Amino acid sequence: MKRKATLEKQIRSLRMELSALEDAENKKKYAGLKGCCFSYKNCYSLPKGEQDYWTVFARVTSVDGAFAHVFRFEADNAGKIAITQDELILAESLMRSWTLIPRDSFDRQLHNFKIFLDNLLEARGRNG
Repeated sequence: MKRKATLEKQIRSLRMELSALEDAENKKKYAGLKGCCFSYKNCYSLPKGEQDYWTVFARVTSVDGAFAHVFRFEADNAGKIAITQDELILAESLMRSWTLIPRDSFDRQLHNFKIFLDNLLEARGRNG
C-alpha cells in the first residue's frame, strides 16, 4: 500500500510538470491567434441543402493555453440569434475546422449583424 501511495504521488507530480510544459508549448503555439477572425459553416443535424446552413463568426480576444477566448455571433436559418461575449474554444479546433478570414471581413459582417438587429428591434417596437 505504501508503494502505491508513493507512485500516485510521483505520478501527480509528473502530471503537474507535464501540464506546465504543455501549457508553455500551447502558449507559444497559439499566441498568434489573438486578434484573428474566423468563420464556420454551421447547421443542425441532417441538412437537406445549402439553405440549411448559416455562418458563425468569431474573433479571438485572448488565448489561455490550448483554449481561445472568442467573441462570437450568428443568426441561424430558423431566426435564432446568438451573441457570445467570451466563449472558450479549443485553439486546435479553430485551426482545423474554422476558416481564417480577414479582420475587415469580420468587421463588415459584424456591422451587417448590428443593422439586422437594429431593424429587428425597430420592427418589434412598431409591432409589439
